[in-house]
This record gives sequence, C-alpha cells and structure tokens, in this order.
Amino acid sequence: MRFDELLARPALISHLRETFGAGRVYHAYLFVGPEGVGKRTAAGLCSQALFCQAAPGERPCGDCPGCAQFAEGHPDVYRLQVPDGKTQIPVDSVRDLTAALSDRPFSGGWRVVLIEEAEKMNASAQNALLKTLEEPPEGTVFLLVARALGALLPTVVSRCQVVRFSPLPEETVRQELLRRGAKEGDAKWIAQISEGSLGKALACLNDDHLPALMRGAQAAWEAARSGKGVAAAAGAIKVEKDEALLALDLFESIGRSCIREGDEAGARLVRAAMEARKMVNSNVTWQYALERMLMDAAGR
Repeated sequence: MRFDELLARPALISHLRETFGAGRVYHAYLFVGPEGVGKRTAAGLCSQALFCQAAPGERPCGDCPGCAQFAEGHPDVYRLQVPDGKTQIPVDSVRDLTAALSDRPFSGGWRVVLIEEAEKMNASAQNALLKTLEEPPEGTVFLLVARALGALLPTVVSRCQVVRFSPLPEETVRQELLRRGAKEGDAKWIAQISEGSLGKALACLNDDHLPALMRGAQAAWEAARSGKGVAAAAGAIKVEKDEALLALDLFESIGRSCIREGDEAGARLVRAAMEARKMVNSNVTWQYALERMLMDAAGR
C-alpha cells in the first residue's frame, strides 16, 4: 500500500508522505481519532517509509528490499501489544521494550516502536515509558495510536507530536464501498450509518444479516407512516436482542435520508430514534422502545 491509497485528508497525507519519506521526523508521534479512520494504516505506512530504499517522494514503494523486509517482519520494528490473555499492556512489557532498545539496531538505521492500542497501557506502563519516550535512543521513532487524547496521561501526550485523524466524508466512504463491490443502494445507507469510519462501513458490508435488517427498518417506517398501526409496523422488523442499538442506527439513517430529501418527517424519526436509544440503554424492553419510537415518529 502507498500513501496515495490512504483515505484521509489530502493535506494530512501530503504531510506524512513528505515527513516520513524524507526521514525528517520527530522522535514520537501520537495518531489520534475515531476507530476505523486510517490511523493504524497510516502508522504502518509511516514506519515502512523509513525503511524504504526508493526515492523520498516514492516512499514507501512496496517493491524494494527494505519494503519486503518490513512486510516480512523487520527486526528493527518493535510492536508493543496487549499480551495474550490480558486486557492491558502491563508495565513489564514496557520495561522489556526499553531494555531491548538499549541494544544497537540490527540494520544500523532507523528503529520504530509501534503502539497501536496506546490507550491500553495501564498508568504504570505509561509512566515507565516517559523517559524513553522523551529521550529515545538515536534513530528511534515512536508511533502511538489511540482513539482519544483523554485515554492517555497528559505527560505521555505532551511528549508526542499529535496527528489528528478526522471521520471520513460520507461520500468518500460511499465511493470506497462501491469500489469494493457494494451495490449502490447498500453503499449509500452503509455510508450514512458508518459515522465516517471506513472500518465500521466494511464490517457492515461484510455482515450478511445487515441488509435484511435494513429492509425491515424501511418496511417498519413505511408501515408506520401509512397508518397501518404501531403493532403492524413494529412487526415488519425482526431484531435479535443484541441488535437493538444497530437497528436504531438504521432508523436514524433513514430519518437523515428523509431530511436530505426535504421530508420533515425524517426529523421526527431521528429524534424518536435517539429517545429510543436512551430507553434501550436504560433497560426498557426493545418492543416498547420500538413501538414508542414508531408512534412518535409517525406523529401519532
């Protein structure tokens, strides 16, 4: 993969390509943003660019020996991850990393430390990382990835150059889904509910049950609007216990689509779906929340 294939803001892509392609890098970066917006992919590309042997503007090329070694597992790339059977990155993992960094690089060039779930370092682990993060060995670059700045200690954040990744435009997500073989209708509503996350959109695209759920939501909404009665409308959609919040996302998507088409009923559906979400999160039964939402949205 190359930088021009990364779905992100053009200015951000250009900055990363120029910075890492030329090797003019800061000692520590924190890539932060919602899930599924390209942070991990970008961190991998930036890491690979440092080992690429192509011309600066072409890095990473994906074809040179440096890129091949990166793909196979470069000995100078360290990945700090949650150990098997654990839910956090413990302080011992950080201590092992700092000890390993005291040795010379295998290739004599760059070393990269990738922490793709930095928010999973516990407080002790983050504190143990501070000194090395502030003054890493020469030629060592840290790349931390996290969903939010608040998930990390301020002392960690302050030692990094923060790179913010924003949700992708809906049209960008729709076009990428079409490129990957989605049908036009599916691409449209999946992009609407993905909240700018390509990762979420691709998960929806690969969920065989989701199209049926969307058709049920559309049928329920049309039945409610046509005056067939709340019970009949609610019966048009079959929702498993763990699908309630996803179904409400779909109803919101339908409502927002109506708003874009100038149908004021869409605003009622969006508000009603939001209220239904509060009810479900408060352990109100799904059936009651669904029927109340449809009744309110239809103006009954």
